[in-house]
Amino acid sequence: MEREADYVVNNFTKIILRKTKEAVVGVFFGLASAGINHGIYTLAERYFSFPYTSLMNPNTIEMNKVTNVKFRLVLLGATVLGPIHEEIYCRGLFQSLILRNSLHALTNRISPTSNISKDHINLKVARVFIGSIAFSSIHLFNLYISKNKSLIFMQLISTFATGLIYGTAMETMGSVSAITAHSVSNSLAYANIFRKK
Repeated sequence: MEREADYVVNNFTKIILRKTKEAVVGVFFGLASAGINHGIYTLAERYFSFPYTSLMNPNTIEMNKVTNVKFRLVLLGATVLGPIHEEIYCRGLFQSLILRNSLHALTNRISPTSNISKDHINLKVARVFIGSIAFSSIHLFNLYISKNKSLIFMQLISTFATGLIYGTAMETMGSVSAITAHSVSNSLAYANIFRKK
């Protein structure tokens, strides 16, 4: 009985340490994602006359009309609940489950003698790329919220780029890393918006 308890405690400790490592690495993925996002919008503003500063102005986003309670709910949704939800569906369900099995089956159907494993690097790259396209296209629903097509276009580009990072985090470290990266990136984006107020 004592051995079983030690086994459970040791395994639990290993799981906690592994998930903590995933979260810490996810913070770095999130910082990279936020930097890429900022770089994309800054380049668009500088070289293509894209009005990044006016788009990121809280008055443009109409945040000045949002009450304190609504603001906290929006912030919670964008920095915690949204990343968890999007990563579970995009990276967890779509990339890790559907794409992993379907791309593997397709590869073996095209070349039955190749016997490529599901974790082959080419399949991982394909999963990350296709998952990023799906992640970016999910944000087309923002057309119902904002009529600013320039903002939506830039968001599609930036969500594709950050989707590549979140997908890489998922493939290399796991789901906790992808969720943490997404949450950190969104938190820094919101901090940037309200810093400019």
